[in-house]
Amino acid sequence: MARDVTDRKRAELDLKKSEARYSNLIKAIPDGVVAYNPQGKATYVNDGFIQLYGWTQEELGQPIPFVPPEEKERTLAAWEKTFQGEKVLLETKRVTKDSRILDIQLRTAILRDRDGNFSESIVIHRDISERKKAQEALQQAHDELELRVAERTAELAEINQQLRHEIAERKRAEEKLIESESRYRMLVENAPLGIIWCDLQGKVIQVNSNLVSILGSPPPEETRGANVLTYPPWVDAGISAQIRDCIESGGSRVYECPYTSEWVESAWLRLHMVPTRDNIGRADGVQAIVEDITDRKQAQTALADSEERFRAVFETAHDLIFLKNQDLVFTHVNPAFLKSLELKEYEVIGKTGADIFGVQEADYIEDLENRALAGQVVEATYNLTTRILSKTFHCIRVPMRSSSGETIGICGIARDITERKALELRCPRSAGRYRSRIMEATLEKARLAAQSESIVLLLGESGSGKDHLAKYLHDHSRRTGGPFFAINCAALAASLAESELFGHEPGSFTGSRGRKRGLLEMAEGGTLLLNEIGELSKELQAKLLTFLDTQSFTRVGGEKMIQVNARIVGATNRDLELEVSAGRFREDLYYRLNVFSIRVPSLRERKDDIPFLARDMLETLAMKLGRSMPPILDVSALEALARYDWPGNVRELRNVLERAMILCGGDVIKFHDISITERRTDDICDENEISVSVSLSGSRNMNEAIEKAKREMIVGALRRCSGNVSATARLLGVSRDALRHHMKMLELDRSSAAADN
Repeated sequence: MARDVTDRKRAELDLKKSEARYSNLIKAIPDGVVAYNPQGKATYVNDGFIQLYGWTQEELGQPIPFVPPEEKERTLAAWEKTFQGEKVLLETKRVTKDSRILDIQLRTAILRDRDGNFSESIVIHRDISERKKAQEALQQAHDELELRVAERTAELAEINQQLRHEIAERKRAEEKLIESESRYRMLVENAPLGIIWCDLQGKVIQVNSNLVSILGSPPPEETRGANVLTYPPWVDAGISAQIRDCIESGGSRVYECPYTSEWVESAWLRLHMVPTRDNIGRADGVQAIVEDITDRKQAQTALADSEERFRAVFETAHDLIFLKNQDLVFTHVNPAFLKSLELKEYEVIGKTGADIFGVQEADYIEDLENRALAGQVVEATYNLTTRILSKTFHCIRVPMRSSSGETIGICGIARDITERKALELRCPRSAGRYRSRIMEATLEKARLAAQSESIVLLLGESGSGKDHLAKYLHDHSRRTGGPFFAINCAALAASLAESELFGHEPGSFTGSRGRKRGLLEMAEGGTLLLNEIGELSKELQAKLLTFLDTQSFTRVGGEKMIQVNARIVGATNRDLELEVSAGRFREDLYYRLNVFSIRVPSLRERKDDIPFLARDMLETLAMKLGRSMPPILDVSALEALARYDWPGNVRELRNVLERAMILCGGDVIKFHDISITERRTDDICDENEISVSVSLSGSRNMNEAIEKAKREMIVGALRRCSGNVSATARLLGVSRDALRHHMKMLELDRSSAAADN
C-alpha cells in the first residue's frame, strides 16, 4: 500500500533546515551555551563556551575546578530554582582552564518535550568581566567625583564661612572705628589739655575747646585756617620754631616756655609735639598737646625756695640733724652732726648706728628708731660713744612720710647736753661720803639695783631723801645719760594725774587744746620716780600695771599705743601691805612694784651724816641764793642740829639751813640762827604731841607770831598725818571744816607739808 510521504519529507527537511539554522545560530553566539540533561551531565557546549573557558564538553563531565569553592553554594541554589522551572539570572564567577577567574552572568532555561516533561536545561554564560571592570572603574570614578565634589563643597563652605567672618569682622571693625573716632572726638573735646592739629604748612586743621581756655584765644571756628608758624604770640614764645623743627625732622618735640598774649598776661606752657601720618605712612602734619603748667612752675619755684630754706637751716643749725632711710642707714647729716662727733661725711653716710657707735648704744638707738618707723615720735636722752669721744645727747626722732602717707625713713634732731650733764655731776653730792653704817648699807643696795633694769621700790618716812636716793640710783645705772623725772603722786589732782603721767591728745577733755607728752614719754631712756605712789587712784594703778607689763600705753583720748623704754622707781612712806589689806592699793601692782625694795633710813637713824649733809646743802643753797661762798656752821649750831629729832628728816634739815642762811647775815651760822625747838631722841613724849617755838622781835608783832605758830602747827600735823586732812583735824582737836578754814586763810594745802619743809 503506497503512501504519499511528500509532505512528511518536506516537513522533515524543513525541520532539519531549522535545526541547522538554530545549531549554526547557537554556534555563532559569542556567549557560552551549555545544555545539561536531567542528570546534570553536559550534553552540549558551543564554540563560544570553549573559547570562553577552554573546557570541552568531555572535560565538563570530569571533576574540574570550574566553579570556585566560594560560588558552589550559590550555584547549587540556582540549579534548584532552575529544576523547579524558574528562570534564573545570576552573576557569579567561574574558573577558566588557564586558571583565570571571570565574572559571568548566567541565564538558565528549561526545555520540555511534547508531553511537557523536563528534557534539558540550557545555561548561557556571558563574560561580564570587562563590564564589571568598567562598572568598577565607573563606580570608582563616581566615588572619586563625589569625594572631590564633597571636598570642594567643604572648601566652598569654609570659604563662605571665612567670607561671612571677614564681613562680620569688617563690620565690627567699622563699628569700632566709628566708636573709636567718637571716643577720640569726645576725648579731644573734653581733654583737660589743649590739643591742636596743623598740616605741613602750619595751617590749623583742628583745635579743641580747652586750648581756647588755656590760650584765651578766639573760638575754634575762628582759629581754623590760621597759621601757627606765623601766629605772633607763638612766634614770640618760640613755639612756632619748635613746630617747624618737628615738621622738618619728623621727630617729636617737648618744649616748655613762658607765654603771654593779649588774652593771657603771664603763663607757662608745656607742648608735646608729634608728627602725624596718613594711611600710607606719609607725614601730613603735626599734632601738639598743650598743657598749662603755671601752677606746677609756681609749685616748683616754691619747692625750690623751700628746699633752699631747709638746706640753709640744715647746714647752719647748731643742733645735730640727720636723716635715715627705712633700713636705718644714714642718708643725710648736717655739718653740726659731723663737727660734734668729730667724724667725716664718708664715715657716716651709708652706715648704720652699729657701724659708728658702740654695740650697747646702737641696740638702744635701733629700738628707738624702729618705734619712729612705726609712726611714733620718740624723744630720748642717751650717751653716744665713737672711737675717740663720748657725749650725751637729747634727741627727737620723727617718722618721714611720702605723699601717700607711707613711712620712708626718720628725721632726727639732737642737742649736745654733755656740758649740762657734766655740770649736774659737779653739783655737791653727799652720796658716797656718809659715815653712818646704815646709810652705807643702803647705798650698797642702791648700787646693786642700779646694775639691773628691775623696778625698785623705795620705802621710808616722808622727807628722808627717797628722791635723792632715786637720783643716785639713776646716776649709777646704764641710764645715766638719759633724763630723770620725779613726780609727787600725792600732789596731783585726780582729774589731771592721768594726763600728767601718760599725756593727752587734743580735745580729749575740756581745755586740752594741743597734744601733751606725759612724764612717762618724756622719761624715754631714763628713769621716772613715782613719789608717794600709794596715793594713786585705782584707775591709774590699773593703767600703770598695764604699762609695767607691756612698756606701752595710750594717751588720754588717744587710740595709738605708744612704746616707752623708761625705768620706774616707786617711793612711798606708807605701808603698802596694809594698804593692800585695806583695799586701797592693788595687790597685783604691789607685787609688780616690790621686785627690789630699799628702805631709806630716817635722819634720826643716821645723825652721823648731818655734818656732810649740812655742808652739801649749804653749797647748793649758796648757789640758789646767789652767794659766792657758802657759810659755815659753828660748833654750837652743829650740836643743835645733832640734838634735834628731825621728824621732817632731810627735807626739814634743808629748810632749817635755808632759814639759818637768811637769818645769819654773815659767813657763820650760829646757834641762835638755828630756829628749831630741841627735842632729844631720849625724851619721852606723847606721840600726838606737837610743839612749836614762838619768838618776838622788833620786826614781828604778836599777830604775826601767832600766825606763824598756827602755820607751823598745821604743817607739822599734816606732815605727821601724811597730808590726810581728816587725821590732821583729829590730831589738832578741831573739826575738818575748821581745819579747812584755817588752811584757806593761811593759803595751805595737803602738799604744804612737803613744800614748807
